[in-house]
Formats: sequence, C-alpha cells, structure tokens
Amino acid sequence: MDSRAKKCLLCLTLLAALCGSPPAALAQPAAPAARTGRIERVTIADERGDHGLPSPFTHAPDGVGYALTMLVFDSLLWRDRQGHLVPTLARQWRESEDRLAVEFELHPQARWHDGQPVTAGDVAFTFDYFRQHPNPFMDVSAVAGVDALAGGRVRVRLKRPSASFVPQLAATLPILPRHVFAPLADPRRMSMQGVVGSGPYRVTGYDKAGGRYRFSAVEGHWQGAPRVRELVFVRMEPSLALGALRRGDTGRAVHLGRTPHQTKQIT
Repeated sequence: MDSRAKKCLLCLTLLAALCGSPPAALAQPAAPAARTGRIERVTIADERGDHGLPSPFTHAPDGVGYALTMLVFDSLLWRDRQGHLVPTLARQWRESEDRLAVEFELHPQARWHDGQPVTAGDVAFTFDYFRQHPNPFMDVSAVAGVDALAGGRVRVRLKRPSASFVPQLAATLPILPRHVFAPLADPRRMSMQGVVGSGPYRVTGYDKAGGRYRFSAVEGHWQGAPRVRELVFVRMEPSLALGALRRGDTGRAVHLGRTPHQTKQIT
C-alpha cells in the first residue's frame, strides 16, 4: 500500500470514528424521525494537539491534518466505508475508452460556505493552482489540462492513460474556491477567516498553541445538515476526556490515537 492509500485509509477511519461516516455521508439529510436525534457536540481528545490550520496548503503533513481539512473542503469524489467511490461535488463521472480523459458533472446545488456556486471554473482553477503551488500530497503532474465545459461539466485531460487518477487524485484533491484563492500569492499565509470550503463544516475556532479546534456544522449545507452540530478537538489525555464526559461537559468523546486502530469512542 503506497503512502497516499495509507493516508486515505487513516482519514476514512478517523472520520468514521468522529461521526460514523466520511464527509460526503456526514452531510446527507437525516430522515424525519432522526432529525431530533442530532448530536450537539462531539469532543475529540487528541494527545498530539496541533495539526495546522485546516486548509489544503496549511495543514500538517499527516493524515489527521488532511482529515480535518476535508471536514471543510470537498473533493470531486470520496470513498464510503467499504472503500467504494461515491459522488461528492461531482454527481457523476465518465472515463474515456483510452483513459486519457475523465469528464465530471458537478452537482448543480453545490455551494461554497459564502453562498457562491461551485463551478467548473473552480475545478479547472484548482488543478492549475496546485500546479503553481506544489503540494507533496497532491501530485497533479499527470494532468495535461482541464477544460471547463458548459452545463457544469469538467474534462480532465491526462498526459498518459491512468487507472489511478479517479480512485486516487479525484477522490482526494480538495477543490478550491477560485474567488478566495486566486488573490493569494502564498496560500500558506491564509488566516482562519479566509478558510472557505464547500464541506459540511466550517472551522470556527483554532488555537495553534493550545492544539484546539472547533468545527461548526453548515446548517444550510447543500447536502443537508450534518448529524453532529459541533466538533471540538482538544489536546487532552483520554482519561481527562472521560472525566469531562462524566461531568456533562460534552455529549460524546472520542480518543484520537496515533494510529487508526488506537482511535476509539470513549462513550
């Protein structure tokens, strides 16, 4: 298993431990009978603490930093618990017979947190921006070009046939809002207020020194409100998290271990 596959496995395991499903499923509308069962807050005890600002160019180079970022941002596709590719920003996709191009059709209701629509231009911009600002975890060198087509469609042209583009890059690359990132000469200098994604959560609190994060559900999210209203990450030993749970300081607590197998729900 290569490093990217291991990273994806860690992210999926982490997000499932937090809320029972990956980002695309987190935002699925709840059934009417289940709407009253929403969880107000989940506190995650993280022994390591800071993983950088949850944005594609500022998160720490580890699986947890990426997972936090993908609570705020979406990729074109994602993987469910069984590892199957599922739609996220792209509601459908089609590979050419020669595997030199992949066409994606974006969900027409997809919106950025500031209310602006997610467009084919945003997707084309994203690939170009990652080319201009290389990221060791998001290698876009195999992409020859991206065409923004009519009707919310995007065609990604590849330099050579690739069976891995869709399951790897298309299912992991965070799509960027052009109107936010285009003015940035250096995306590594982004502030928390500038973090605008299309995912089910906004980052509403970040304390680098204290290793603390707060993510708030996007109540008007285009895929429906997440089941958990607020996710709080704190630098804390699991025994202390259990104490906070017993005092009623939080609705649920999760111990975020150093590996997927060590991550567990304390409740």
